[in-house]
Amino acid sequence: MKQFRPLQSFASQKGGQRARSLQLFNAMALHVSGGDLLSLFSAFLSSAQRATLRSQLLAALDSKHLDIVQRIKQLHESERDDKLRSRLLATVSGSFTKPELARVAGWRVGKSAWTAARHPKVPQQQAAPPNPPLAQRTKELVSTFFDENSVPAGNRTCYDKSTKTHVPVHTRSLTLKQLHKKFGEENLTSKISYSAFTKLQPKHIKLAKRKLDMCERFASRQGK
Repeated sequence: MKQFRPLQSFASQKGGQRARSLQLFNAMALHVSGGDLLSLFSAFLSSAQRATLRSQLLAALDSKHLDIVQRIKQLHESERDDKLRSRLLATVSGSFTKPELARVAGWRVGKSAWTAARHPKVPQQQAAPPNPPLAQRTKELVSTFFDENSVPAGNRTCYDKSTKTHVPVHTRSLTLKQLHKKFGEENLTSKISYSAFTKLQPKHIKLAKRKLDMCERFASRQGK
C-alpha cells in the first residue's frame, strides 16, 4: 500500500503548495457542509471547539503584537489621568476579553474600569448661553413705537395689574409681525427678536378686529 508523506504545517507551506491546500480545504468544507459554508462555519464558531481554536490563535500571536500590547499596558500604568487611562485601555478592549488580556499580557483590569473603556460616556453638549438682557433704551423705543402705531379705542378701558388701575384701550391695525418688521426698518441700530418684541407689547394695546374697534380718526386713516 502506498505511503503518503505527512504535509508540512500550513505556516511553512509556500507558493503552489499553500494554494493547493486552500483549494483542498474549500472542497472538503463544501462537501461536508453540502454547499452551505455559512451554516457550517457559524455552527463551528458557536461550538465548544471554538474555545480551543481561539486559544491557539492567541498563542500564535507574534511578538510584535505582544510588544505593542505591553507598551500600551506600561503607558496605562504610568498615566494618572483617568480619562487617558480609559482611552488607552479602550485600544485593546475591542480585541481581547478581560481574562484573555490577563492571560496573554498579564494586564489585570477592574470591572468598572473595563466597563468604562468598553462603553465610554458620550459628552453632553453644552447648552447655548442665554441671550443678553435688552437695553433699557431698546425697551423704551419699543414702548414708544407701540404708542405711535395705535390709537385710543373710544371709551374702552382695561385693568392694568402693575398699577392696579384702569387704563384706556388702544388699538392697532398692523399685526405683530408687520410691526416688528417696521420697527427694524425704522431702528436699524436697535436689534430685537420677534419673541422679545411681542413680550414688550403693552397690555392695553390690542389688535383692531373690525371697524367698530377703531376711532373715527383711525378708521379714516385705514380708508386712505
